Amino acid sequence: MVKRKELLLFLALLFLGIFFIYIYGYIKQAQQDIFTKIEANKIKNISYILKNIEKDLIITNGIKNNNDLVNLLSNEKVRIKYEKYISFFLTPSMKYVYLLSQDDKGRFRFLLDASKTDKAEFYQKFDVEDKKYKDLYTAKEAQIIRQEEMENLFLTYLYPIKTNNEVIAILSVDITTKVKYTVLELIKPLETFFIVLIIFIFLLILMSIIQVFHYFITRKKIFTDSLTQLFNRNYFKEISPTINLEHYSIAMLDLDRFKTINDTYGHKTGDYVLSQSSVILKNSTRDSDILIRYGGEEFLLFIYNRDEDDSVPKVCERIRENISSHIFNYDENEIKMQVSIGLHENPSLEKNLTQAIKIADKMLYIAKSEGRNRVVSYNEKSKNSTLSKSKDINFVKLALEENRVICHYQPIYDYTSNKIFKYEALVRIIDKNEKIISPIYFFTRT
Repeated sequence: MVKRKELLLFLALLFLGIFFIYIYGYIKQAQQDIFTKIEANKIKNISYILKNIEKDLIITNGIKNNNDLVNLLSNEKVRIKYEKYISFFLTPSMKYVYLLSQDDKGRFRFLLDASKTDKAEFYQKFDVEDKKYKDLYTAKEAQIIRQEEMENLFLTYLYPIKTNNEVIAILSVDITTKVKYTVLELIKPLETFFIVLIIFIFLLILMSIIQVFHYFITRKKIFTDSLTQLFNRNYFKEISPTINLEHYSIAMLDLDRFKTINDTYGHKTGDYVLSQSSVILKNSTRDSDILIRYGGEEFLLFIYNRDEDDSVPKVCERIRENISSHIFNYDENEIKMQVSIGLHENPSLEKNLTQAIKIADKMLYIAKSEGRNRVVSYNEKSKNSTLSKSKDINFVKLALEENRVICHYQPIYDYTSNKIFKYEALVRIIDKNEKIISPIYFFTRT
């Protein structure tokens, strides 16, 4: 399992990454708020100045319409006077102030230009690209053009010159990027620091994710049987300390006469039958059940016992029926298989998991001794009879010391010639009363 310390470190890095992204976003928002406040303050001051200019132009000179304004400023002396007047308001951050009006064809013309350099001629054409110049005549309100792509410009402020509630000209003020760049220069080191920090943290997070991913890939290989793709005994050892026996029943499953398949058809056929049987077993169980390849053709099944609609005996019987009804086709051979199942429905009553599995294993041996292809469940009858006859390891050791272990030999025939071609050795123990004890009573699995 992933170590708790590593998980906490990963979560801490993730939290820090999110926190620094939030701080970075906050800095960007603060930067935008600063620009907005600077813009609002600038516009407020400029509006006051332009209002005074408008008042002096319109009221002092009795301007009634656009023609009056053009005629007034066509006088060079008057024009120089007002351009000088306007130039007093120029600052390092406000370099361009000019007065525009529309001619009869709707084209914009320069009436005043307070620029010190690159000064426009009187009534020179001014090419308009932004529609806010024309919108101002309709809205009769000041317009702001934010110059996102214009070099050295922050924004352009358009102020309407009105008389009789009609717009007759526009005072345009270009505000440079000096203030904006100043703010950016102040914030940029802090912004860069957080960007580097965020990248570093997310690189650490990426490394952690790769390590976790590698862990789970490795874990899958360690805990998965390569042939059947089921859990293996390594996984069983992993979950043994934590599995709650009150929630599960335990079943031991063994494919009947599987050795005969290997002997008759070869190990490749045996592997195929085993892998396909594993698929059937998996499909016959539920997602809440845990199926483990316990060894060879033997399987250990933890059956989750809280499904009232699908009881533990039903699960075992379904497995038995699905195996016995399936025909395995391999290399032009049709093979039928059966499975014996030993079941312990209440393993929580035992001292520990090992003892519960031993009892399920003994039920499996009973199932095999009674003819195979059946489910035998642990109950009071089996407890009082068969299990009471079971012998412990000391019984076996004593029998070995006293030379009371013998073999019975069962002949195996070649069905084509009807001749014995080998024998199967079957171990037995003779007890002190000269009674022969079957392996079912002294063979247990751990």
